[in-house]
Amino acid sequence: MKQSTTLKDVAREVGVSISTVSRILNNKYPKETKNVSRVKRMASELGYQPNRTAISLKTRNSRTVAAIIPDMEDDFFALAVKGIQSRLEEHGYMMILCQSNESAETEQHLIEEVLSFNVCGIVISLARESGAVPLLEDILETTPVVQFDRYDPTTAIPYVSTDDSKGTYKAGRYLYDQGLRSFGYLGLSSDLKNDRERLEGYQQSLAEHNASLSAVDYIDDWGDSFDNSVRLWAEQMDCIVCYNDIIAARVLISLSSHNIKVPDQVSVCGFDNRFFCDWLNPPLTSISRNTFQLGEQAAMRLLQDVDKSKEYAEIPPSDEPTLIIRKSTK
Repeated sequence: MKQSTTLKDVAREVGVSISTVSRILNNKYPKETKNVSRVKRMASELGYQPNRTAISLKTRNSRTVAAIIPDMEDDFFALAVKGIQSRLEEHGYMMILCQSNESAETEQHLIEEVLSFNVCGIVISLARESGAVPLLEDILETTPVVQFDRYDPTTAIPYVSTDDSKGTYKAGRYLYDQGLRSFGYLGLSSDLKNDRERLEGYQQSLAEHNASLSAVDYIDDWGDSFDNSVRLWAEQMDCIVCYNDIIAARVLISLSSHNIKVPDQVSVCGFDNRFFCDWLNPPLTSISRNTFQLGEQAAMRLLQDVDKSKEYAEIPPSDEPTLIIRKSTK
């Protein structure tokens, strides 16, 4: 059985010390030094793989981070996870990806499970009705945690987010300027901080025109009650702004099933500007933000707490959300 390649093997082939090889492969050596490329090339040729268990025991850092998200099928979270993973890999960290499936019970279980794997940190976007914050607060001294997108602002747990209220503020102002006067908001959960922020931005823009929302509701299920509510709203309102593009897409499908014309009879606006917005009929007006960068910010914020001996460059805050106007609104 072939033995695995060691640091000593790489050092012998290149003609440098083991400590030099170790420092280069752990990115602790000046990049401009000629030995860097030689060592990395030889390590690759010899198939060198670091012993993560040994590194973990020596440094007390497993270099493994858990990312817990509500829904893997949601392309918003998929793109955010790509941003998280890209930055973790850049700094030599692995990622374990977990899905809470919008369940508070599953979320709590996942946190306990990943801790048993000795992860060095957790990045989390909270489930719809999360109860995880007390547990996360308990572990914060030993295991760094960062919330992203969906977060609880009442806790000391750090978070990264975008200013969602500015996005819905722009949407409300645009819709009012188009001559619309009866407004609805369809959210996911009033328990979510960013859902409340989106509602508040929308309300603020209307209040500046002495207007107000005619109705606010939150999704319980996607069945007949949803279709009936959408039909009634369309009869009573000029426009519906939704918490995200998934809800908005379902609204468009429901309106089409009732032969309600968009935007002639009612305008519809989503949030996140997902890849499918252009494919809908009609194409969906939506609020765009930099989801990949949000993931990058979460990863870098976590690494600052995971390894305080190093300086990690912060990802600059993303630009304000922007309104992308398509044919679902007047």
